[in-house]
Amino acid sequence: MKKLYVLLLSAFLFGLMATVHAQDFSLGEKKSELKKASAFPNPFKGKLTIKCSESTADVYVYDSFGRLTHQEKIKDGSTTINTLDDKVGLYMIVVLINKADSPLEKETIKVAKE
Repeated sequence: MKKLYVLLLSAFLFGLMATVHAQDFSLGEKKSELKKASAFPNPFKGKLTIKCSESTADVYVYDSFGRLTHQEKIKDGSTTINTLDDKVGLYMIVVLINKADSPLEKETIKVAKE
């Protein structure tokens, strides 16, 4: 009977901790209701265009291994990246929007290269 109580108590505590962990996961992140950045075409072949609703932003492109493959600045709302030398696969684009009057915003876009 003791083992059953310990098992039930452990299951209850584990479930409670998982719930608390899931609730704490998003602390410190600013969730944006509207997408401020986009990338096209997706999938892409030679060139990848990234647009942003803000006039300036920093763009980082990572391959599926987490290696930084490109780093660009968006000026006038868009930038085009030459991806001819990149391998076929999945890429993550991170757009950092830093306005003086608001906190840093981060958009992540998943794209594929054919």
